[in-house]
Amino acid sequence: MEMKMEYMAIAGQLLTTLGTQIPLLVVWVVGAVLAAAFWQRGPRNSLLILLACLVSLVDMVVFGFIYAAAPIMLRNGMDIGGFNVRLVYWGLGFFRACIMAVAWILILVALFRRRPAV
Repeated sequence: MEMKMEYMAIAGQLLTTLGTQIPLLVVWVVGAVLAAAFWQRGPRNSLLILLACLVSLVDMVVFGFIYAAAPIMLRNGMDIGGFNVRLVYWGLGFFRACIMAVAWILILVALFRRRPAV
């Protein structure tokens, strides 16, 4: 019974986290749709934008789940002190920042790369 309550808590926290991110979710979905719509005009740029949007969407969902589940997993699975918990969250934050940096680099490359002369 306790395990079911923990899953419900994780699901509730995940929905809350994703709910607060709806504007960004919409931006990444619209970006992916626009990249697909303009594929014929510039397939390489569209591919870069599409990849960046998909990376960002996956990041939001995966890290939403991780941040929703991490407190329960850390509480149940490990007997670590507060300092070590901060290190776990620091590491997750750094890893997430690296993923988002890759997505933004893809966007910037698509924006500023030279286009072939027509």
